[in-house]
Amino acid sequence: MGTRKISQLDTIADANLSGEAILPVVVSDPLIPNRKAKVNQLFKGVAQGTKAAPGLCFDLDRDTGLYQLEYDQLGLSFGDGGLYLTRSNVNDTTSNITLGSRDEVRENANIILSPKGSGTVSITGIFSTQDENFQLTDNTASTTARFEVSAVGTGATRVFSLPTVSQGSTTTLVGSDTTQVITNKTINIDHDNLQVENPIPGTADKDRHFFNLIIQIRKVNSGNFSYLTQERQLVLLNLLQQSLLCLIQKQIKLYLQRHLYNPSLPETIL
Repeated sequence: MGTRKISQLDTIADANLSGEAILPVVVSDPLIPNRKAKVNQLFKGVAQGTKAAPGLCFDLDRDTGLYQLEYDQLGLSFGDGGLYLTRSNVNDTTSNITLGSRDEVRENANIILSPKGSGTVSITGIFSTQDENFQLTDNTASTTARFEVSAVGTGATRVFSLPTVSQGSTTTLVGSDTTQVITNKTINIDHDNLQVENPIPGTADKDRHFFNLIIQIRKVNSGNFSYLTQERQLVLLNLLQQSLLCLIQKQIKLYLQRHLYNPSLPETIL
């Protein structure tokens, strides 16, 4: 067999080459004879590289691989896109590990976590973000909503417990300024806070009518009383500040310093 140049030798397949492969090595120290070395001894480090030209890349895809801009950081480049990992200290007991997106041709670059099949994305810890950064989008991406927590006060974490859904599998939360029909609810409210508003045409003002339940009918149980407000038990009166006084019993108790003006009472209230 004739002499062949190294460049003429057949290339060994990657599957047949491991870190245990042996190569002869010429040692520059004359006191140390030539030795052998393993392949993994020869590759202990690579160049830092850049996003466009990673220090460790693929032979036929030179802009895809690993690179590093600063010590103790790691970048993953794949074409125009990429990810970058950094670490920073928060205090003596906490640090931040930041995963950032990179893109050379787009101003904005999203990060999408996409599980396979019916898999899920799980977080084994507290998920914390600012309210303005947490947004919900419907399945058509035409409506977006977010939560505002600035009014809940400072201190301990507030817990909002969702009610039991007694019918079907969905329910609707009640808004303070939305038009909604409320059913199946028990509402506890002080009668001084119960009022009916009537807009005044042509103005931004409203007439407010108050209901005062002052006559005890019967005691249901400890601390609870039952009142009758059927139509035949209500008598409309002219009172100061346009108040309505519910007369529900034969004995009528009036508020101090309130006076009736020309009252007209039926012989039988009940």
